[in-house]
Amino acid sequence: PKNIPTYPETPRTDPDGHDAAWYFQEAYNVATEAIANPGPFGLQPTYYNVHLAQNDRNNEILLFADHTNSSEYYNGGISFSYANGEAPDNFASWMVTPQSENIKSTLTSGGAYDFSSVRREAAQWGGRPWTRMAPPIGVFENTFADKINDSRYDGTFTTVFRGNWNKAGVTNLTIYNANNLPVSVGDAILTFLPDETLASSITYPSGNGSSGVGAGVIPGRADWVISPR
Repeated sequence: PKNIPTYPETPRTDPDGHDAAWYFQEAYNVATEAIANPGPFGLQPTYYNVHLAQNDRNNEILLFADHTNSSEYYNGGISFSYANGEAPDNFASWMVTPQSENIKSTLTSGGAYDFSSVRREAAQWGGRPWTRMAPPIGVFENTFADKINDSRYDGTFTTVFRGNWNKAGVTNLTIYNANNLPVSVGDAILTFLPDETLASSITYPSGNGSSGVGAGVIPGRADWVISPR
């Protein structure tokens, strides 16, 4: 390419005598045949289902590399019991996972906001709390601008953090959250709004505020809220 000789030097001709157009057509033929006769393979009904942990051997996956108990290295880590993030460890999935346990509520009406109402949980929405980076604003305003028809937005981001303090053995059926309103297990504690439609009605604190994470409040809502901007 660009008159730079390859090593070892080889002619830019196909030994079978085909040109680029033939290969493009052949690729098209193979693709259409696979679509028409997929065998046991197919597309999952939603984008979310493709990456759902419990669904990691679905019919959309043609080839996968599984974990193994016979080799720590080929298991994707340097130890079965501990990892520090160095190769071949892979902490990439945690890099944009927030410290959700910093979200605060109060156990009593009018009390101090010092209770962690969202706890660590081995579930698709949560995982290992971490603090490294956040997606840039362009991801929400440009890449996923159409949040109604583009299922990748809901299938990628946790936009609502729900109360799960029962996972920590706390038996309170009701606690209090934004605007000192009651919430139960499973209710929204913090919501990342999809756009700026409600921005004018949000009151943000000057610092971390009662939510512990700088989230705002909307009159009448029991969940803390954060808009994209």
